[in-house]
Amino acid sequence: MFCFKKKSLLIILSILLLANFVMVGANAFNSGLNKTAETAGLINKDATNIPNIQETIGQIIGIILSFLGIIFFVLVIYGGFLWMTAAGSEEQVGKAKKIITYAAIGIIIILSAYVITNFITTEFTKIVVP
Repeated sequence: MFCFKKKSLLIILSILLLANFVMVGANAFNSGLNKTAETAGLINKDATNIPNIQETIGQIIGIILSFLGIIFFVLVIYGGFLWMTAAGSEEQVGKAKKIITYAAIGIIIILSAYVITNFITTEFTKIVVP
C-alpha cells in the first residue's frame, strides 16, 4: 500500500509539473505574438502597459480556478481508479462514488463562484467606467 501512495504522489506531481510547462509555453507563444504586433505597428510600444486592478484580480482568479480545475481532474481520476480496482468491494466502490460526487459538487461550486464573480465585476466596471 505504501508503494501505491508513492506512485499516486508521483503522478500528481507530474501532472502539476506538466501544467506548469504548458503555461510557460503559452506565455512564450504570446510574447512572440506581441513582438510581431509591435513590428506591424498594431501595438504602441511607447504606451505604458500598467495593468489595472480589475485585470490583476482577474488574473489571480484565473490562476486559482485553473489550480482548482487540476485538483478536480485529479480527484475524478483517483475516484475512477478506485472504482475500477474495487474488485467487487462495496466499501471501496462507495468510497470512489463519494470522491467523484464530492469532486463534482466542488466543481459546480467553483464554476458558480466564477460566474457570480464575472457578473459582478462586469457590472461594476460598467457602473464605474462610463
